[in-house]
Amino acid sequence: MESPDYDVDYDVDYNVYECFCFNHSSFYRDGGDNEPVVTTIKKLNAKKSNFSIDVKVATKSPIHYFKKQSNSIEMGKLFRFDVYDKEFSEIRITAFNEDCDRFFNLIQIDQCYRICYGHVKHSNHRYSTLSNAYEIHTTNSTIIEPLKVSPFGPRKIIYNFIPFSSLLNNNSSNTVIDCIGIIDSINPVRKVYSSYVGHQVSLRNISIFDYSQTNIQIAIWQKMADDFCGESGQIIALKNVKICSFNGLSLSCTSMTTITIDPDIPEAIQLRNWYHTNNSTLIQNVKLFYIEQIKETSNFKKTFDCLATIVSTSFKHHPAYRMCPNGEQCKRKLSTTGEGELFCGYCGWLESSSLIHYKWGLRSQFQINDMTGSIWIIVFGDQTEKLIGKTAEEISQMTLETWLNLFYSTIWMQQYRKSIYQSKNCYNIIAINRIDTKMLIQQIRKLE
Repeated sequence: MESPDYDVDYDVDYNVYECFCFNHSSFYRDGGDNEPVVTTIKKLNAKKSNFSIDVKVATKSPIHYFKKQSNSIEMGKLFRFDVYDKEFSEIRITAFNEDCDRFFNLIQIDQCYRICYGHVKHSNHRYSTLSNAYEIHTTNSTIIEPLKVSPFGPRKIIYNFIPFSSLLNNNSSNTVIDCIGIIDSINPVRKVYSSYVGHQVSLRNISIFDYSQTNIQIAIWQKMADDFCGESGQIIALKNVKICSFNGLSLSCTSMTTITIDPDIPEAIQLRNWYHTNNSTLIQNVKLFYIEQIKETSNFKKTFDCLATIVSTSFKHHPAYRMCPNGEQCKRKLSTTGEGELFCGYCGWLESSSLIHYKWGLRSQFQINDMTGSIWIIVFGDQTEKLIGKTAEEISQMTLETWLNLFYSTIWMQQYRKSIYQSKNCYNIIAINRIDTKMLIQQIRKLE
């Protein structure tokens, strides 16, 4: 998967940039008493610099740096933000250099502003999914003021979805699109080196599909990867994701990407109804592996799908443990000090200095097998709850004997389809689902 190259989203046309800088003064205000009348985004055009719009910020990028000329070592900087008005018309705004310093801290997502004066120019749709033919560059005369009374309702994201079937014939690498699909599998976060930022960053790969039953891999980077909370079977809508051609067709999030889980939009409702109607007979285009193949592979840090039976569990270890409550990204097992106080050796959480009570986590060990062999797998929290039908709190109250009785009465000798994430000598379950007999037969025939 490609490392995040956020410069791609912010390519600068040097001729346009130089022209914009040298003719900056032509966009100054006349200094008169006549202020521009508030208009709508739809009425903006390339001949109109004396405008005023009331807008709400939908997305905002970090500050990006670039060479002011292709053969120069002098660096410039910019940031961009997308806004929409009461008519839900959108436009992208870019602030360069001094304007970048002037407006970056002022502009906040979901806040409303009145923006007066700027350079309206034609937009490059290769790097934007907005339907507007224009974008705005701020100038020295641009005024941006927060609105004291917001004329807008709840945040609204405007999508222009591209179906996956269209992507298969699309060779426009680095083009930015919007897409919607159903989450099929989710890989754990891992650290990779990024040549762009010069250090390791978080990366999470997920796989989603739509009506075409085409699976697309999506790379989610940095904080978005750490904070991702979607689950298999949920609807996911992504705005401003980049098409990548590295190692086949895939998508990659950028700093302007917006991820929404189970959005309340008509497209999501239609896709969810289709999925629920066809879920029992839907056969996704995912390669299945025998356990012997998984054990023999040297390709660590990869996800495999297999069909196997749960045949045993650990007779020594209770699955419930006291879990660190310090944020969603810790969740480590708590230890005990010599005085009997709970603490987290990973993030430093201490029971006596916190108002937050610990939570219960689950870490179950199961042995699974098929006709080629067996392996031990580790199943965490929500997947264990899904299998057993009990919450972590309920399981924590059970004795080891009660837990074993529950295991044998619910999932022992049951067949499941499992998505297994393999690291060295360790197999973690990231998704597990029971499969009906008809689907099981069809999938086995594909292995032959």
